[in-house]
Amino acid sequence: MIAIWVKTGCSQQLHVFETSEVSIGRAEENEIAVPCGDVSRRHCKIFASSVGIRVLDLQSRNGTFVNGKRIQQVTIVAAGDEIKVGTIRLYISDDLVATNRSATPRPVDLSSLISRLCPPFPLQDDGTGWLDSMALRSLIERVLPHEPDLDAFCIDHFPSVKRQFGADMCRTTKINFLIEYVDRRALVALLISRLNKDTKL
Repeated sequence: MIAIWVKTGCSQQLHVFETSEVSIGRAEENEIAVPCGDVSRRHCKIFASSVGIRVLDLQSRNGTFVNGKRIQQVTIVAAGDEIKVGTIRLYISDDLVATNRSATPRPVDLSSLISRLCPPFPLQDDGTGWLDSMALRSLIERVLPHEPDLDAFCIDHFPSVKRQFGADMCRTTKINFLIEYVDRRALVALLISRLNKDTKL
């Protein structure tokens, strides 16, 4: 999994990808499509390798920059490094990076992360480092305490799930449906992003 912050002007958005490779460019088929004239159709790619996260410029017209320097070859990037593509700035998420160092993704230390964001928080994991259903419900209630918040969150990030919500469906059923039918890691990433933003950390 790769998690990338995309910053455009004053706005920012967290993108979470289950794949180990993310392409960036002007064409819509890219995982991150950047509709800017100074960005090539296939501009660069970010990928996980045995030594960490790397970025490769795909012979773009205007180049890819890491921390202000145009890269000429595969370059290792770490959390906090700025990757500039046209006017778009990209940052690898420091809390949600998994590489190919092992056969399974490295679990996020959610215990320390959530404790840092909103202590105290009851946390249990399912044995893989990810929140179990009960802890995930608690996180959802903490981050999305009101019904309009939950509905808007689903519209923004999981519209196919939101379309399944019936008019008479209670909040508990909606949350159960969300947990059951979406990727749990992506859901946790988005909730933590929202929590991070709300607590201004």
